[in-house]
Amino acid sequence: MRKLCLFAGLLCSLSQISFSADGGDLWHEMNEKDPVTDSKKIYMYRIADHEILSLGNLFNKMWPRLLVGCENKRSFFAFQLSKPPVTSTGNWVSATTRFGSFKPQTSNWEWRAGGSILLMPDRSDPINFAAALTLADKLYVRYASKEGPEVTLEFSLTGVKNHLPNIAQACGWDYAKALREVQ
Repeated sequence: MRKLCLFAGLLCSLSQISFSADGGDLWHEMNEKDPVTDSKKIYMYRIADHEILSLGNLFNKMWPRLLVGCENKRSFFAFQLSKPPVTSTGNWVSATTRFGSFKPQTSNWEWRAGGSILLMPDRSDPINFAAALTLADKLYVRYASKEGPEVTLEFSLTGVKNHLPNIAQACGWDYAKALREVQ
């Protein structure tokens, strides 16, 4: 894995901007603890394909990412967006997801006010959604942007099987059960 240092006055965190010369595993595992509340967040993330060197993302230091994990053992599956979506009443966003060649599915996702997170609603099963990542080579998400045209993000899933078991164990998921349920 090579690290990319940017010039022209743009300072970027080398831990956030990286790429693999062979197109391989670009997942990162994180274990964070809030210093005030002791809240624990354990997750893995991957920056969307073709977004790492986007000038707008570099300028804003914000990259669209896929996030999978838990906060205080509460599971989540989310997208961090760099372009705000069109929201409906109650901060819901209609988004279409597609795992590889499987049928696309459109559903309402929760938009976290004041943030940049498109979160799978509580009534859904983020653990099974995460396990479904192992069945495909790509994940796509499309949503309407407030800035104009629809945004489609593409995430290569190479390496997901190397990291998801670690996250599942740390979050207390029954990973084997989730894999059986999605196949």
